[in-house]
Amino acid sequence: MSVSLAFDGERLSRENPSLEKLTYAIHLIARHAAQRKINEIIIIGDPNDPCIVSIGALFQFFVTPRYLVRESLSQVLKKQHVPAKIFSKAKTLPPLPTLVTYLNSHADKSSPYREGLSIWKKARGHKSASGKVHKASKSARTTRYVLVGEREVVEVKDPLPLHVRVSVDMKTKNVVSGRDAYGYIGYTVRIASNVESVFTESSIEYTHGVYVPSRGVFSKPDSGNDNNYDNGNYHDNNHDNNHDNDHDHDKETLALQPLPKYVSLVNKDQKQALVVIVSNRTSLRELCDSELVVAEPPLRMDDALVLTVAKV
Repeated sequence: MSVSLAFDGERLSRENPSLEKLTYAIHLIARHAAQRKINEIIIIGDPNDPCIVSIGALFQFFVTPRYLVRESLSQVLKKQHVPAKIFSKAKTLPPLPTLVTYLNSHADKSSPYREGLSIWKKARGHKSASGKVHKASKSARTTRYVLVGEREVVEVKDPLPLHVRVSVDMKTKNVVSGRDAYGYIGYTVRIASNVESVFTESSIEYTHGVYVPSRGVFSKPDSGNDNNYDNGNYHDNNHDNNHDNDHDHDKETLALQPLPKYVSLVNKDQKQALVVIVSNRTSLRELCDSELVVAEPPLRMDDALVLTVAKV
């Protein structure tokens, strides 16, 4: 069964305002997600927001071999003007236990497989007999060279698109399926600009949606954001109305059509594709088939995600 986990990225960022806190929170979520073999992490937020991009990059960091981090993530960070120093704390944290063999494939000499990234080794064009350099056309920009964490890059038999993560059989020099080589190889990461994009931009056809309510300490009803959060301090502009908002939220929840309680689908149908949306937005319930309450509010987003992973 495939399981995808979607959540509000901005709220996770607001509840962890420093890079150190955010890194620790993401490492905790990533560790539990890998332990439960989650297939996909979906961050709901603006793909042009450096904070959202940073969250995605940190999640990706923990399922990427260290020798591939710079090559595989530098282009994304540079495009969004996110400094590479966001990995400074992440580099000090231990690798995910479930993926130790996969993340350190280059150090396991007994294994014939290596995880790599397709790169340019030579000039992108070629010289004619007269010495003139001809640039390669976009359609011809493929490569046979793969960075695998060794002194020399590996030349594989078949051409590959540039900057693609692949698993290489070092004996045959063939590209193989990572899941065939290692089994579980971690989750994929994508950013969805809105909730609709969670479904419309997915390569997976979801068969079941689960809504997990996660109202934070200062959350407002049907809102994806908390109140102003700056430098680790909450600035509640509507402090006097907090209790009113709670009552409004309760009334709104009662007014909604109740969803069936989620019943675990594990081992029932291997073809199931489950998407779990952890959010404070009660309007999202309409897009889901069942509801899973992991704890009574208030609940931090990182706690909600860890509890959700444990129960799906």
